[in-house]
Amino acid sequence: MRAVIRKATSAEISLSNPLNEPITFEVFYQGDGLLGDQTFSLEPKTVSTYNLIFSPLQAGLFKGNIGFLNEKVGEFWYELALTADESPVQNLELLECELGRMATHSVELENPTSNELFLDFRNSNPTNFEIKPDKVILPPYESVKVQIQYSPTTLD
Repeated sequence: MRAVIRKATSAEISLSNPLNEPITFEVFYQGDGLLGDQTFSLEPKTVSTYNLIFSPLQAGLFKGNIGFLNEKVGEFWYELALTADESPVQNLELLECELGRMATHSVELENPTSNELFLDFRNSNPTNFEIKPDKVILPPYESVKVQIQYSPTTLD
């Protein structure tokens, strides 16, 4: 599986139930950035797909695995090669404005995890730049817009 960090991709894994009764697989997976349901049920004599999500937070090459276990039909294990690519750099347009006025950039920050994130930032020029809101909290699987405000106080 391959994904860009902080973005998700998915793989569909096909499973079948050869029995004349419904079955439920216990699902076990291991690997950074893997997400999915802990159980997977199939009606009698059907084929369906399990959706495994890969949403990495750091770049690199990783190994993982996923297993489906049911006492009546057995175990199915898959080894996973996981590739997490760096996000492309996002360049903002030049932020310029007249002396005594204010210009703003809007930046969207995403949280691809199931945890609420509290973000810190560092401003090396608080005289001319301000970040709003001053405390950034990202809810799980959501995004928040942050404003970067520029107000020049002197001619550069």
